[in-house]
Amino acid sequence: MKLPFFKKNKPATVTTPEAPAAPRAPFPFAAPAQDEPVPAIHIDARVLAFLRKYDAAPDQLDTQALTDAMLAAMQRGLRGEAGGLPMLPAYLTPHGHAAPEGKRIAVIDAGGTNFRVATVHYEFGQPIIENERTMPMPGSEQDADWMDFIRLAADALEPLLDRVTQIGICFSYPAENTPELDAKVLGMTKEVQLTGWEDHLVGADLAEELERRGCTKLPITVINDTPATYLSGSTTIANNYANGFAGLVNGTGTNTCCLLPVRAIEKLGRDADGEMLVNLESGSFTDVPQSAFDKALDAASTAPGAYRFEKMTSGRYLGELSRLALIAAANDGLFAPETADKLSALDVLTAADADAFGADPDCGAIAALAAAADADRKTAAMVIQGVFGRAAKAIVANIAAIVFLTDGAKNRYRPMVVAVDGSLFRYSTLLRPAVSEELDAFLVQKHQRYCVCKPVPNASAIGTAAASLLQG
Repeated sequence: MKLPFFKKNKPATVTTPEAPAAPRAPFPFAAPAQDEPVPAIHIDARVLAFLRKYDAAPDQLDTQALTDAMLAAMQRGLRGEAGGLPMLPAYLTPHGHAAPEGKRIAVIDAGGTNFRVATVHYEFGQPIIENERTMPMPGSEQDADWMDFIRLAADALEPLLDRVTQIGICFSYPAENTPELDAKVLGMTKEVQLTGWEDHLVGADLAEELERRGCTKLPITVINDTPATYLSGSTTIANNYANGFAGLVNGTGTNTCCLLPVRAIEKLGRDADGEMLVNLESGSFTDVPQSAFDKALDAASTAPGAYRFEKMTSGRYLGELSRLALIAAANDGLFAPETADKLSALDVLTAADADAFGADPDCGAIAALAAAADADRKTAAMVIQGVFGRAAKAIVANIAAIVFLTDGAKNRYRPMVVAVDGSLFRYSTLLRPAVSEELDAFLVQKHQRYCVCKPVPNASAIGTAAASLLQG
């Protein structure tokens, strides 16, 4: 900055004070209008009329009503009442986490599609991931038995056990944690065909298999992927930026986690101070408004009527919902005959390809539309935007219900950070900006609550390691 100075015998110049600078808009909730991107969801009247015919238009999903319904289900779940979300206590609190330099954790991430193994240790307070391997999750490609899963876990861990101090397992399926941080399996979701899990404890079964092989006995911590994602955010994002955290998984499946006072978890019957992470199992919420496409997908799934929220928001299902919507649009005459014929014959559409095409109809992600006229490609993109737009509103309703449950996200300058894991959200070019737009429209503009979704790389591994370290 140039400093003023005076020369001898020269009269001072009188100047008018400058007007004070306009206050800077707090990041990231406001930006100059000229900098705003094109909306992620922009559907013309013709496509909107088609979507409304099937109850599939984004504007037919009432974000406030769904938020209220999910909040009520969360509260019932905390009381242990019928009709509530599971609201599973994780028996973990994120406070007091340290990153000891001398410890190395072997981590298993049993996800909806992939089974991953790695080691995690800390250098200068930062997590370092090594020895990564990825395999298909047992039951994701063909039927498998519970012991197939346990044997694969032992096979993956055995070569690492001489260099680690403890074991962490991220188990991304409904499971009831025990105070000892094991987990009793409650069911398998995401179309994974794994049988024989009833009444089994993940950690105890793995420990027994490792002992049978003569392996060194090590502490084992089992955690769901949403508390792991929460911990990945709370241990890597500075508290002077964030005013509270939540965890969101949006990949093959969808689920959320939050931190609650122990007294708020009434079904535990504990009149105690402190806080605890709670795995909501929000993907299991069923009181959702279904489109015709949702109903068709649900009826054809392995568990009709269950996990309806997950079926309308996650990567395992959004591609299929988009495919069903495109076929209906073809049958309703929204495309030229040759394009309609190709879409009617479309037998597979992944969520990743649907997401990419919905954001950019010129990207070539859907081969059946590669030679279609521009108008047909744009129409197809808008149909997909309808599917993903409803998903975005549903995800925001889930986040908003957590905000109101915890009475958080009130500080405009220090938002609640929703740490996110899952390949769908992480790599999205359509769903992710649609969620951001709905967060702004619903939470910021309507309720003056401030949230940001922040994907955390390797969230499951980092959070599972953090959970292991919290146990010592």
